[in-house]
Amino acid sequence: MTVYKFQATSVDYWRGNPHRWQNSFHFDVSNDATAALCLADFATKMDAFGTSTIPGGLASVACYNTSTGGVPVGSTTFFPWDTVGSWVPFSGAGPWGGTGHPPIATESSAKFRTQAGVGRTGKPVYVGFFWHSFIASAAAMPTASFSSTVQTAAEALYDALQTLSDGTSAAAVQVTPGGGSIAGSGALLPYVENHQRTRGRRRKSVTIDGKRYYPAAKSASVVPVEAD
Repeated sequence: MTVYKFQATSVDYWRGNPHRWQNSFHFDVSNDATAALCLADFATKMDAFGTSTIPGGLASVACYNTSTGGVPVGSTTFFPWDTVGSWVPFSGAGPWGGTGHPPIATESSAKFRTQAGVGRTGKPVYVGFFWHSFIASAAAMPTASFSSTVQTAAEALYDALQTLSDGTSAAAVQVTPGGGSIAGSGALLPYVENHQRTRGRRRKSVTIDGKRYYPAAKSASVVPVEAD
């Protein structure tokens, strides 16, 4: 088994500025060349989650051999995410329906997850991802939520990511980051979640003996624990 990390970078507006986020999935694929061939199917399936109702789109996709690391074994850039004039919109309305409102006030997200066995304590373990390009309706309740129709449509797209085609046949099977199996169908949770888009934050650095160091997380002082 060889585990490959497939990563999609998408963009839209947040607080008036272009803001990207990344979604990663892991697949068991036979070799680098086959993984690269599966990238087109991955891009198509990720694009299907977006909605052209909201400005933005799928900026790029890439896949990495987790054993060797380094540069991607395959990548495609559709547009530079930080150049608004070059954005290519998501190709359709996605599974989100025709009515509702785009999430604009907070880091709103649609949360997808699939069970991937149990942990050491016996509690369920999940894989999944957060998606930010969607519309949602409050319906008859004050909390923004997704209708059962939207959930069914979104879950079908999510389950389609359990395999990727190399253009001829299914050549990649979704697994956990450690290579474990995932269980059956996934789910779109019914309520809109809050989730910071996974781009990380740069910490203030100091230079000691010509090397750059960063402070420990949540540390009030600069403690050299991590170097470039």
